[in-house]
Amino acid sequence: MLFHADDVQDFCLPQHRQAALCPAAEPPEHTHTLVGRVSDAVDAVWPPLEAGHSYHYASAGLWSMHDLLFHLLRQTGPADVWIATWSMTEDAVRMLVQGLEAGVIRRLRLLIDGRVTRRNPSAYAFVKAHAEKTAVSVCHAKVTVIRNEAWSMAVNGSPNYTNNPRIESGVVTVSPLVAQFHIGWIEAEMSKAKPFNP
Repeated sequence: MLFHADDVQDFCLPQHRQAALCPAAEPPEHTHTLVGRVSDAVDAVWPPLEAGHSYHYASAGLWSMHDLLFHLLRQTGPADVWIATWSMTEDAVRMLVQGLEAGVIRRLRLLIDGRVTRRNPSAYAFVKAHAEKTAVSVCHAKVTVIRNEAWSMAVNGSPNYTNNPRIESGVVTVSPLVAQFHIGWIEAEMSKAKPFNP
């Protein structure tokens, strides 16, 4: 007999594994909610950031993820930036490269889904030529981390680095622990350390 019927799993049923535990982040002391309406510019929606706060947002406004990144960088000052994204277009790449050239972005490290290399090859080639490191993976995550000597924050949500007229939502968490958590898995995936394998 080649195999026993009891050894075959039914993959129509959910397959569960024990999740690896990570140190729990302390919940932010203060939580804010923000709505960007259709005609709202990014500066009109966002209050000044404070350490230990989280900012949950939903927007159909006149801004995209790259606009939010540069809004946040205006408050933090020059910083290192990590990005994980599923999609990226030339408008966003142009802004990122301009940020690098102006010194607003000190270092740029990118984890990009493989579809970007096929759907936007010129954008991919342009950002790869300027970023400190670019890695291609199977990535549907949309995370941006901003870190310098005074600030550490992570942006986690639905928007990619594209111009998108659809409703988007996410959260900005001003926390060194949360920022380091996202940097950790992004860096591990970029170095092919397989952080998601058992």
